[in-house]
Amino acid sequence: FEEIESYTAGKPLPPPFIEKPVKVTYENDEHTRGKRRATITIIEYADLGSSYTALTHEPLKQLLANNPDTLQWTFRHYPSNNSNVNAYIPAMASECVYKQLGNEGFWEFADLITKVRRPGRSAVLETASKLNLDQEELIDCVDNKRTFNYVVLDVQEAQVETQIYVTPAFVFTNNDTDEVRIVEGINTLEYMQAVVDEMLR
Repeated sequence: FEEIESYTAGKPLPPPFIEKPVKVTYENDEHTRGKRRATITIIEYADLGSSYTALTHEPLKQLLANNPDTLQWTFRHYPSNNSNVNAYIPAMASECVYKQLGNEGFWEFADLITKVRRPGRSAVLETASKLNLDQEELIDCVDNKRTFNYVVLDVQEAQVETQIYVTPAFVFTNNDTDEVRIVEGINTLEYMQAVVDEMLR
């Protein structure tokens, strides 16, 4: 975190993204935390198996706790290695957990898996087994090509909608003004709060 603080020290806030509006949905299959239809939505594109995502996970939870009446956090998948199917396993497992346990189960799994360093298939399944779900159904779902394709759609949306090619990346959207700002990489809680504060002015 000292390195992150050094990296973000004096870093300017991201300018408004002017290419086109970013789609913020409230569909049932979105993975969200925080106030529904909040003023600011943070869409995180990240890899649940990445140590970089792990570094930002707890600060984001704190950011949400610090702004309960203002923020909603939405997670979308962006596995960091597009050429390695195994890199998709944590994302695929999270969707399979979601199918059985819903939004709450998804976030419970996300909180657990981001504490596992570079989780492979066995570690992912072991982590999921700590939840109250059908293990056989989970494995069948993880091995299903449709689950893989579902995760790929998130990656494609990130690249097409916002030209995001870095993971993690965060799309801040003011739902009242349609202003969008994109923060890439690892940043401190203080930096993320500064982005929120700027967009609320």
